Amino acid sequence: MLLTIFNGSPRGKQSNSRFLCDAFMKGYIEKDDGKDIIQIIDLIEVAKIKSLRSIFAQSDHVIIAFPLYIDSMPAQVKYFFETLKNYKMKKQIQSIGFFVQSGFPGKIHSTFIEQYLSNFSMRLGCQYMGTVIKGGGESIKISALQKKIIHRLIFKIAALTDLGRVGHLLDNKKHFNHFYELGKQYKKFHYFDSHIIKKLDRPKKINWFNYSLYKFIAENFYWNTLLKRYNSTQQRDNTPYS
Repeated sequence: MLLTIFNGSPRGKQSNSRFLCDAFMKGYIEKDDGKDIIQIIDLIEVAKIKSLRSIFAQSDHVIIAFPLYIDSMPAQVKYFFETLKNYKMKKQIQSIGFFVQSGFPGKIHSTFIEQYLSNFSMRLGCQYMGTVIKGGGESIKISALQKKIIHRLIFKIAALTDLGRVGHLLDNKKHFNHFYELGKQYKKFHYFDSHIIKKLDRPKKINWFNYSLYKFIAENFYWNTLLKRYNSTQQRDNTPYS
């Protein structure tokens, strides 16, 4: 059986989507019986996307992972979907599922695309296995940037206490473990475990306080850190297109 995961992030192998796919794959291949093959393909090279239709058609199971940028899917994912629209597959794919993640902390920002993906799957004649939504995806990189011991300690406390209902988003180990377990369960039963999906669901919505806390963390421990790293702090308020 061939399982193909298409990573639709323009960041390729260094993307948050790819990190989650890698964790899923580790769980999937934990007990390799030699009967299943899994591969991850990055859709970063647009020129090669048309040629990937045959791989899509030859796969028994497919998962397509991608981020949402301000509620929009990446251009190469849209293009990939369009190339499949009128493509006649040599055999019917047994199942297709999706991973959707975004920087928004709340799941509600990504739920609108679930119905579209369900309809898209049916148009292809595939069995729809569902959509796994992960909010606060950019927090994966926020935690990785922290070098000072005090900052790491603050993040550890925030993650353990789920500070402001967004602290758990800083716990990369837990997130990767969820996708690892998701991969193990998918290997056994070929569906997404609903209990694990519920763990990834929260928070669905956040209030003003939760949003302010998440914004404070993102601005001070991520964006400002990147600005300092690339000596761009003085240009942060520039508006070149205004």
